Amino acid sequence: MIQSRKLLGALALLLAAPLAHAGADDFLGYWKNQDESGLVKSIQIKLDKGKPMIRAYGRCLKGDCYWGGMEAMAFAPSEKANLEQDVDAVGAYFGDANAKGIMILTKGMGKTLKMDAYASFPKGDLTNVHKSYTFIPAPELNGK
Repeated sequence: MIQSRKLLGALALLLAAPLAHAGADDFLGYWKNQDESGLVKSIQIKLDKGKPMIRAYGRCLKGDCYWGGMEAMAFAPSEKANLEQDVDAVGAYFGDANAKGIMILTKGMGKTLKMDAYASFPKGDLTNVHKSYTFIPAPELNGK
């Protein structure tokens, strides 16, 4: 019984370790949503003059469209952390006249990103939404 508890505790620590030690490089690149019907289709995260930027593509009223590039904010688990080494979340505001929102990205299991997207639709009769998605690397989107 004690052996089982130790094994479960060690497994829990092993699974949590990648989340605790994410770095900026873990977020950079092209990513596509595993849910093909999702509100957000794909994203690119890059550094532009040392600042994180997110380019997003998603659903619009008349099909899929480019949501634009947004300056993002990197977040670390403590106020004295090194953002290049200890980033554990990246967030950005997005929007235009039809939709506004916030997206928060965190490191998922393996080579994935988890996204929580919050959107409102000021010019329509749509309800504010919160969606959670898993993104996987999409090197095939490089250059699009």
